[in-house]
Amino acid sequence: MKKSFRIRTLLLVCILLFSFRLPVAASGETTANGVDYEAVYNYDFYINQYADLKAAFVGNPAAAFRHFLTNGMREGRQASAEFNVQLYRQRYADLERTFGDNLPAYYLHYILCGKAERRNAAGTVAAAKPAQTAANTQKQQTSASAFPVIVLDPGHGGTDPGCVRGKTYEKNITFAVVLEAARILQERGFAVRLTRDSDYRIVLADRVAISNSYENAAFVAVHVNTLPYNNRYSGMEIFCNGESHPESPRLARNVLAYTTGATGARTSKAVTDSFFHVLKNNSHPACLIEIGFLSSNTEYPLLVSDSYQKLVAGGIADGITAFLAGQ
Repeated sequence: MKKSFRIRTLLLVCILLFSFRLPVAASGETTANGVDYEAVYNYDFYINQYADLKAAFVGNPAAAFRHFLTNGMREGRQASAEFNVQLYRQRYADLERTFGDNLPAYYLHYILCGKAERRNAAGTVAAAKPAQTAANTQKQQTSASAFPVIVLDPGHGGTDPGCVRGKTYEKNITFAVVLEAARILQERGFAVRLTRDSDYRIVLADRVAISNSYENAAFVAVHVNTLPYNNRYSGMEIFCNGESHPESPRLARNVLAYTTGATGARTSKAVTDSFFHVLKNNSHPACLIEIGFLSSNTEYPLLVSDSYQKLVAGGIADGITAFLAGQ
């Protein structure tokens, strides 16, 4: 993968990650979701530059900052004397070729790269009205189309319950995790397809067919493990098939790393090459993660916990996002 494409992809992932999730900002803060916007945002400058913002947000810096993140960047509003997005775009043809009308990308580029490269973004020009930037906003909202469709496959379903422990079925755990992961990814602007959207059985061939029906896709199957007569064995495992697609091991490494990192779970088995049907017959990057052992006395109460399922889902979503960013 070329370096320029990696940089473009990483920045676009940042845009999706940070623009589609509403931050909680305290008074005076310029940080949201791990990114410090101080280089491109100043509360006093922002509200004094625009009469509508001053009327709406005077005395409420937290609300003004949220507006900047969710609307201001998309509208191309200037929030700092140091950074004017229109001038930044006009001065650097390489950025114009890369980002086009995706205005938030210029803000993130300056924060992550441009300032360190001593690129000049200072100055003021007449502010564009929101109505004049509606097309730009629409393009930003659909910018994730450059990425693959993310196919999430909740294991088992319907008459196939998967692992069973008492009244707990694997099929319900995998579905809950996949739904939450899909929600997170969709908030980031990605296109997501589930192989099943309720409790019904779907054969392996049909799961793969859904993935292969897309020209560009990434596939992640979610399962729960079990080891009969051994209630001490625990941990996550992940599988892929590097022969089916050379990028599958990288996808698997990211998903495993971020999911164990989010949950603190141990890795019971590192990335393992597998001939599982959904992997070996998949024409796209694909992996299958076993998120824990239902048979484990330690992991069982976690796997049935809503809060833990959300941690797992967040880790999976972050791993997929990192993969798409070129990590």
